[in-house]
Amino acid sequence: MSAVIRDAIPADLSALVAIDSAVTPFPWSRGQLAESLANHRVLMLEEDGVAAGFLIFNRVLDEAELFNVVVCRTRQGRGYGAALVARLIELNRSHARSIFLEVRASNQRAIDLYQRMGFTRQGTRKGYYPALPGAAEQPREDAWIMAYVY
Repeated sequence: MSAVIRDAIPADLSALVAIDSAVTPFPWSRGQLAESLANHRVLMLEEDGVAAGFLIFNRVLDEAELFNVVVCRTRQGRGYGAALVARLIELNRSHARSIFLEVRASNQRAIDLYQRMGFTRQGTRKGYYPALPGAAEQPREDAWIMAYVY
């Protein structure tokens, strides 16, 4: 892996917007991403100097919450998502007792990644996400609540 993970800076905002809007069906707005840069911890993954992914989390007291992790479609399958999550776990090791996240129940690829990294399912949030395009039979989708406990 020829990637570097570093703290994102305000100048990374356009790259965050471009990555998220190209990969996710419900991308965060420019304003939401700018707010995260100002108020949360944002990790930027670069491959050969080019923005390739990011992770957003927050820590309050002894709990951390993973808000978003995205890797460019053309760079998926290279272990970058796992590298970002591993860095999240490392950064919170001496500060948090646990890390929480919500993930779409249908996002098996992400669920598999989180489980490989040591997260376990804690529960379900019914109807948490808007349905994915083409899933007209259900207006909302459940989220799995998952946790990594140190």
